[in-house]
Amino acid sequence: MKTISSSPWTLPLVFVACNLLLLQNASSQPPDTLQWLNIDCGNDEGLPPIGRDLLVWSLDTNYTTTGTKSRLSIPTGRPETDTLRFFPDAAGKNCYSIPPVKQSLKHLIRAGFYYGNYDALGKPPTFDLHLDGRKWTTVNTSSSQEGLVYREAVYAVGEGADSIELCLIRSRDGEVPFVSSVELVPLWDGLYTEMGNESSFSLVTRTNLGGPELRTGIDGELHNRIWTRGADLSNTSVVTTMAPLQTRVENDPAIDALMKSIQSDNAQNTIFLTVDLPKGDSGQQTAYLVFYFTELFARPKLEDTRIMDIYIDGKMMTSVEAELTKCKVTTLYPITVSPANSINITLAKSNSSTLPPMVSAMEVFTRIDSSAGGDGTKSTSDGAQRRLVVASYVVFIHVVSILFISLV
Repeated sequence: MKTISSSPWTLPLVFVACNLLLLQNASSQPPDTLQWLNIDCGNDEGLPPIGRDLLVWSLDTNYTTTGTKSRLSIPTGRPETDTLRFFPDAAGKNCYSIPPVKQSLKHLIRAGFYYGNYDALGKPPTFDLHLDGRKWTTVNTSSSQEGLVYREAVYAVGEGADSIELCLIRSRDGEVPFVSSVELVPLWDGLYTEMGNESSFSLVTRTNLGGPELRTGIDGELHNRIWTRGADLSNTSVVTTMAPLQTRVENDPAIDALMKSIQSDNAQNTIFLTVDLPKGDSGQQTAYLVFYFTELFARPKLEDTRIMDIYIDGKMMTSVEAELTKCKVTTLYPITVSPANSINITLAKSNSSTLPPMVSAMEVFTRIDSSAGGDGTKSTSDGAQRRLVVASYVVFIHVVSILFISLV
């Protein structure tokens, strides 16, 4: 994959677009990070760290009563993952009881894992995660030797639930589960509307196809999501696209994810993407796919059109036409995935299109099977009281930070 060189008009157009974007963002609602819960697992210090993204992290002792703390000998570069909690008791219930911000509301829940050879055994474990007594996913931490491993879900909190129970379950003899961080973010009702409020979905990939990894902060991500860097694809180029001028884009994608796209090198070539899914316990899985399409600052010709056909595993699903100054969002759900545990996605030029296919970003989820594993039971907790204590502490940390900055 290569990057297309800019034209003489690129810089002036970028300047205009950036000014328009600043005006747009000035009226946008900033993220309410005080409602986010960020748990630094295994931290043995008196005060939780302020992370690289300027988020305040809480100690995990308010959320679990089991496990053992450990600190890595070599820092990871992200303070919240320099410590972890491991659970050597194979017979015990190794769980975090986390209070939701609001009942009957979808929440983003993300668990982070960095092995770092904390036990000096050189054997990264594999284990299962359960949510409220049901199996969510399997975690293989061997890849955490190259970087952080995350598992994320859009989780539907049930009516009357005062806590979400996240449990680490040993699945292999001699392999001890551990966790480095846990994050919880309430999601407003306008995100992922076709998921509804009854089902939960596990994230497979959220990819900024034309650019680098994006996180909360200056990247324009308002919901603490992580957009991973796209892989280099043959027969494609990275192009600069225009950030949308509409008031709000469906699902609130990170603004920076919309300002670069991949485009096939010519109109005859397709964009081919393969998404590998975690192996499911049942034969088939149900997927939820979202695509984000933006357009160039100006098309080569005024009469040019960009219309793309989207194929899933060779079957034509829908067509989408890109528009100037807008982000077009296409959601495909439900998509039944065969036991092959992979999805083959093809973006092809429609017969009526003059321009090649182009796409900015993509998200893929699988629906969590409500009958998978576990007995569906969970322990009760004083979730409301914990939520009040943590919120008060987070407010205190923010006030102290502001006073410190003003004095400096």
